[in-house]
Amino acid sequence: MDDASNKHTQPIETTTFLEWPAQFTPGVAEVVTASWDYGFGKRQHTHLLLPQSETEGMLRASEKTVTLDRPGNPLRRYDTNFIAGNKRTEDAHAVEILSSDDLPYSATEQEAGNGKSFWERWRDVKLKISGEGSQLQSELGNGSKDIVMASVFDGHNDTHVLSELLSKTLHATLARNLGIQRQHQDSGMDDATRIKAVKSLISDTYQAFEAELEAAPKLLTSGKLRYDSNPLLPDPSPVLFGLSMFMKARSTALTALLDTEHDDLYVANAGDCRCVAGWFNPSTNEWRCDTLSNDHIGDNPSEEQRYRDLHPNDDPDRLVINNGFDKRGLGIVQTLRAFGNYNVRFLSECWQSICETFQLPLGDFTITGSDTSPPYMDTEPEVAHRKLRSDSGENLKFLILGSDGVFDRVTSEEATLLMAAYLEHKDPAPITKTDLPSRFSLSDPPAERPWPDEPLPGTSGRDIGQWVFSDEKNAATHIIRNSLPGHGDPAVHHMALSLRDRAARQFRDDMTAVVLFFGDDGPALTSNEATANGSV
Repeated sequence: MDDASNKHTQPIETTTFLEWPAQFTPGVAEVVTASWDYGFGKRQHTHLLLPQSETEGMLRASEKTVTLDRPGNPLRRYDTNFIAGNKRTEDAHAVEILSSDDLPYSATEQEAGNGKSFWERWRDVKLKISGEGSQLQSELGNGSKDIVMASVFDGHNDTHVLSELLSKTLHATLARNLGIQRQHQDSGMDDATRIKAVKSLISDTYQAFEAELEAAPKLLTSGKLRYDSNPLLPDPSPVLFGLSMFMKARSTALTALLDTEHDDLYVANAGDCRCVAGWFNPSTNEWRCDTLSNDHIGDNPSEEQRYRDLHPNDDPDRLVINNGFDKRGLGIVQTLRAFGNYNVRFLSECWQSICETFQLPLGDFTITGSDTSPPYMDTEPEVAHRKLRSDSGENLKFLILGSDGVFDRVTSEEATLLMAAYLEHKDPAPITKTDLPSRFSLSDPPAERPWPDEPLPGTSGRDIGQWVFSDEKNAATHIIRNSLPGHGDPAVHHMALSLRDRAARQFRDDMTAVVLFFGDDGPALTSNEATANGSV
């Protein structure tokens, strides 16, 4: 074990990912006891410290870096990584690059492309530039018409099936619809009208996807969902019972769509993942935090009010319930926008029929709400827009997409400074939380900050501990490491990463980060160069 693992002999105060009080108490022979107050009492878990090489390997196992050299496309590199808090991660993510010239091809339903299905054509389109794994294509070098899509999906309810489905299909669906829209649009459409149309298209695609997911179980229970199956099988086919995997699933979705041809950035969010843009002003030497999403949870006052406005006839005391540590729709729904969560979308009679059809125990899905005005979950995303190149003299340097586990312990402003320091801080030595904002200047926040408007970096409440760098090569790993409990103490990081199963989940949620870096045509980043897993 590294000396850092053994430097603590007294209990170390920390918090769970929900910010409940917690402790790590070192014992003898590499034994550590984790104890925490979970709101209704105290619990503890004793575990052995894993070798540091193993916990470091866990942290880096899924990291990936891809550099780009495509003139006309300001994206220079992207880094991704994730680490599970649950037994298996419920998060998923996707990054895909294609040329807008290929959008009509992917959209044409009856394309005479050797009789290929839409999904086969989609695979062909995305592989023309992105390739597979580390075998990336480099011969198509002009990026002036590139479309880049990056998404993070956060699954819930102990299942990853819906987040995984979205990661494999949502980008394709968006690309198809964007291609159809461009085929039928007037080429002379002005900029403002086009931006409005694309924002509506993204929102409509999210909601159409959810409507299809929602319709399938109802059609199956009514006998209307069927296909020609083997005569030895009953109708509807037992294969359709695979839909039952989605019945208890829920997933949030966050998508950034870059249209390099029109210099546009769109960010769509339904749920509590977060997107933060970092802008740098060379004339003032200041960084600006631009949070492009809102957290759609019950604790967000504007989101709570929207939820109440959607259900004006419900008992207000039962519609949003404060359970002692957060506010939830019907007392159970933390994220008020997401895909899935079907037990709060249907009338009780319909939901009971679905559970009986799929042989699901109804008790697992009991709700404390009413049948007054379902659905009590919707998938309408908020869609933000920015130009990739600013007229104010600022330069877009990076975009961070993270699941809520990343932002449990890191604010949007801290994430901005962490990434600024990552680009410029070549020394792997840690930086104290009070020192970081003085070394990398952050411009004044807007008068109205997106919720949650947490204390600014280095101020009271955000001034304990340090930020670690560890000679990090992958920016996504950098932000995930600094989202671990312990205020930047590597020994506590080691203790937290050694936890397993339910105890691990108390101290860290699933964490997924995607970081996109931007710059002028030329080498992809000049400082803290990453070892690329691929190039385009």
